Amino acid sequence: ETVFTGACACRSWRGAAATAAMTFASTGLFASHVLSRPPAAGLPKPASAQTDPIVAADASAQTQSYADAASQTEAAAADGGGAEEAKSSDEAAPADAPGLLPMLRRAAPLMEDVLEENLGSTALDGYPPNRGLLGEEAVTLKCSLTPPTAVIENGLQCTGVEWNASGSVLVAAFGQLDLSGWCTLPGVLAVWSVFRRDLQPDKPPETSIEHSSCLMCVACHPEQPSLVAAGSFNGEVLLFDLSSKDQPLRHSSQINDYFHREPVAQLRWVYDPSTLDYLLSSVSSDGKVLFWSVSQGLEYPVRGTLLAMRKPVTSDGNAKGSAAVRHSGAVHGGTALAFVGGSSKATVQDPMVVASEAGALMGCSAPTRDAGVPLANWESSAQRVLSYVSGRDRPSVQAHVEQWTRSNRIQKVDAPHIFKSKPDPIALFDSEGGHTRYDAHAGPVLGLDASPFHRHLFLSTGADASLRLYSLLQSKPLLVLEPAACCLHSAAWSHTRPMVFAAAGANGSVYLFDLLVSTSSAVAEMKQPQQAGPSGAVHTVAFNPRMRSFLACGDANGFVHVWNLSWGLANVRPGETEQLDRATKALSDGEGGDADGDGGEMPSSVKQNRRSDVTGSGDLGAAGEDEGR
Repeated sequence: ETVFTGACACRSWRGAAATAAMTFASTGLFASHVLSRPPAAGLPKPASAQTDPIVAADASAQTQSYADAASQTEAAAADGGGAEEAKSSDEAAPADAPGLLPMLRRAAPLMEDVLEENLGSTALDGYPPNRGLLGEEAVTLKCSLTPPTAVIENGLQCTGVEWNASGSVLVAAFGQLDLSGWCTLPGVLAVWSVFRRDLQPDKPPETSIEHSSCLMCVACHPEQPSLVAAGSFNGEVLLFDLSSKDQPLRHSSQINDYFHREPVAQLRWVYDPSTLDYLLSSVSSDGKVLFWSVSQGLEYPVRGTLLAMRKPVTSDGNAKGSAAVRHSGAVHGGTALAFVGGSSKATVQDPMVVASEAGALMGCSAPTRDAGVPLANWESSAQRVLSYVSGRDRPSVQAHVEQWTRSNRIQKVDAPHIFKSKPDPIALFDSEGGHTRYDAHAGPVLGLDASPFHRHLFLSTGADASLRLYSLLQSKPLLVLEPAACCLHSAAWSHTRPMVFAAAGANGSVYLFDLLVSTSSAVAEMKQPQQAGPSGAVHTVAFNPRMRSFLACGDANGFVHVWNLSWGLANVRPGETEQLDRATKALSDGEGGDADGDGGEMPSSVKQNRRSDVTGSGDLGAAGEDEGR
């Protein structure tokens, strides 16, 4: 502590200077001490809290390993001006193979010459692969698809199956083929993505479209996978767009005397080179074959053909009387049609074959279009429809339409006005060329299909249990096959094998024929698996246009079955198209009927296997052994 003390003496301040004296001293005033309490014995105690044990571990994250990589390139060098030029391949040769390039220079010309020579060689054409080594079974069942619930509830049948343009989607139409009178049942269009991993065959398809009347046929667009056409029992031609979930029905035709009024039996897509687009052809039991344009929304047919009997023509080549008088009144109800041109892409210029309910087969030549002089006040669409009317009936049809338009004060004539004016249907759809007749079936013809590999061949099946192979050049069939004593509903030609085709039977089986193996019996019989109840008749069959190993068929119980073909039935043989040409010529010349004859034009493989025909058991092992021997 520091303490201040002082003393001050003051004298008279008036006379003397005051003096003061100060002293500073350091002294302690007081001291204070605080003593701590002595610790009690045992007061500090150890304590702990309960915690989870601490675990330590080493961890690492997976990282990508890196490596150096290089691609083989030619080294580049810069010239004096800075431009780069590649060195020759000699300089880029690996250092560890100094003799590689000289060897390639010597061997490459020889290899190229041999490969070029093999392209035109026929040394191995007579030695096809042994079918017995291709698998234990010719065909196997991939899956059986359950129909939609509406099909089962209404007892509908599968009336048509088609693969779409990509070959990945299977479309089926459902209705009733044995209906008479009014149709009170609905129609259903079902779609399956057969090759999806999550496909569940035992459940109904995810996509199904219902219609007010039964659907009798279906046809997928050849190039647009989402477009599907269907024909109804009431005569409607329907176009569906599967890519539209909310409104799949895009277009629908009308029902009247100039369109179809009875069930549409079959639909075919045909290419029109004049418009660079596809037309949809339809045949109905009302005796008309009509061609529809999708760009016109199926509002009217651009042209048509009437399947009617003709009166004999006079000596000058002209039939007497009007269009109605030239016909006897008998109209053939159409059941099927095919365009025979030897190509998978049918065109309107190909000859058309139409089948009837009476068993007749009629060949119709491509109609000639006569545009003539452009007509005033006629739209191009109307002139196109008029150009397909026969020359002898065109003036009367034109006069009838113009009179109707004047009475209704219409300035421009378009295509719908032609049909609204109601001209004579026989005059509108008559054709001058007539029809070529082929030997008829002894009952309704139920199926037609043309060969995509030969420009004259087509197949027909009928209620007389016969499968017939015809040529456009002769009226009698080249080959008549009867695989079973039952009605044959449908026929289909393979898209990859020129000599393989199939037929669907009413006994629940699909018969496969291979003319390389036998020209008298089926090489395989596919019996439909038992679902609910007895096996139903197979109504339709279709080969996959893209995935050649698959074939689909639909039966009367409403089920759709997908079959997997063997390698031999799905893959083309070397020179098979030429063998089909030779076999056709031999059958046309009458040499195919005698299996033990000389058969000079018959392919050797066909003649050999006709001596050892294969039964329709579905096992091609015996055929392969005979062929190998």
